[in-house]
Amino acid sequence: QIAEKTQPEALIAMLNQYFSLITCACKINHGTVDKYMGDGVMLIFGAPEPDEEHVFNAMVCALLAQKLIAHESEQRTQQGEFSVKFKIGMNTGSMLAGNMGSKERMEYTVVGDTVNMASRLCGITNGGQIVMSREMYMSDGIRERIVAGEYQSIRLRGISEPVSTFLLEGLIADLQEIVDKQFEEA
Repeated sequence: QIAEKTQPEALIAMLNQYFSLITCACKINHGTVDKYMGDGVMLIFGAPEPDEEHVFNAMVCALLAQKLIAHESEQRTQQGEFSVKFKIGMNTGSMLAGNMGSKERMEYTVVGDTVNMASRLCGITNGGQIVMSREMYMSDGIRERIVAGEYQSIRLRGISEPVSTFLLEGLIADLQEIVDKQFEEA
């Protein structure tokens, strides 16, 4: 709908501004921008560099990105422009990481069921929400540091069993300053 009502140059400028914010949140939290896909961004954590805290860092990145996006959208609204809400789907697990492509063009990327699940979770998410898989929620040392609620059990295309999901709402009070400090840094 936004693309229908916006000149291409303005749309690209707006997307680039939001992508810059997301990229900043990713970098601060030791992630890697895998690719920009139309109006979406794929981020990875724990590869190519190993990171013991990759699950937590991904969650902090998602929270920071949403806070940065909300701030930017508020400024846009004050200027009489439309606001934007991004949807975030998150998953953790094994995946294949490496250079893929052809002799003419290679890219570092990740593939596998874990990646597909994250994409599908993004598809069931409403704007402004962060939805994660049960596996991510149940990761060691995570539940004690976040505020999340059970979202829904859903059937996803290509996955035989229903998938339990959780909404990430924030970090526990003792850790909320992490996102606040990162917001100021960004």
